[in-house]
Amino acid sequence: MRKLLAATATALVLVLSACSSTSSIEAQDEREPAKADVVEAPAVEKVVVPDVVGMDPQAALDKIAAESLEGSIWGDDGSAYEGQIVKSQEPAAGASVDEGSGVLITVGVPDPDGSRDLPFPAGTVLSASEGGVETLTVTVGPATWNADATVMAENQFNDPAPEGSVYVLVPVTITNVGSAEAVIPWLAVDIAYVAPDGRSYDRASAVIPGNINDIGDLYEGGSATGNLAFVLPTTAQGGVWAVSNGWSDPVFVAAN
Repeated sequence: MRKLLAATATALVLVLSACSSTSSIEAQDEREPAKADVVEAPAVEKVVVPDVVGMDPQAALDKIAAESLEGSIWGDDGSAYEGQIVKSQEPAAGASVDEGSGVLITVGVPDPDGSRDLPFPAGTVLSASEGGVETLTVTVGPATWNADATVMAENQFNDPAPEGSVYVLVPVTITNVGSAEAVIPWLAVDIAYVAPDGRSYDRASAVIPGNINDIGDLYEGGSATGNLAFVLPTTAQGGVWAVSNGWSDPVFVAAN
C-alpha cells in the first residue's frame, strides 16, 4: 500500500512539472517579438552641373571638383592639352545630379572664329552685308612668299625688296552677290598683313601679274580674282590677313 501511494505521489509530481513547463513555454510564445533597430540612410545631396564648355581643360576639372563632382576627360592620355578647350560635356550644364556623380568632358582645338588668335583658314569665304542684306563675298587664298622673281620679271622698273624683306603675292576673290550698285574690287575691301609681333603692313605699290587694280567693276553676280602685293620682313611669317569692308571691324585669315 505504501509503494502504491509512493508511486502515485511521484506521478503527481511529474504531471505538475510538465504542466509548469508547458505554462512557461506558452508564456514565452505570447510575448511580442523584439523589434530590430531601423537606421535610415542619409539623404544624397543634389548639385547642379556647372558649365565648363570653352574652358581650359584643367580649369574645367577644378570647377567640376569645386561642386563635389568627379570630372574626367574622354580618352585622357595624360597630356597637358595645351591650346585645347572643352568642346562638350555630359551631363549638360544645369543638370541636377547626385553629389559625387561623374562629369565627362571632351576636349579639342578651338574652332576658328575670325579673331586674330583663331583666324579663319585661307580660302574661307567671308561675307559682307549692308542693311541685313549680303552684298559681296571675299576669299583670301594661300599666299606666295618669296615672290621676288615673279614681281621683278613682270616689270623691270619694279623696285627690289629691301634687304631682309621679300615680295608676297596673295590672291583675293571678290563676288558681288547682292549689291545693286557696281563693286570696284580694289576699293571694296581693305586687306593688311599683321605680323606675329603685332605690326601691320599695307599693300605695296608694284606692277604685278593679275593685279586686282586692273579688274573692272563687278555688277550683281560678277566675280573676279586678282593679286595684291606686299613687301614683308623675312622674319614676319606666321601672321594673319586683316580683312575689312568699309568701316567694319577686321576679320582675320591665316597667312600660310
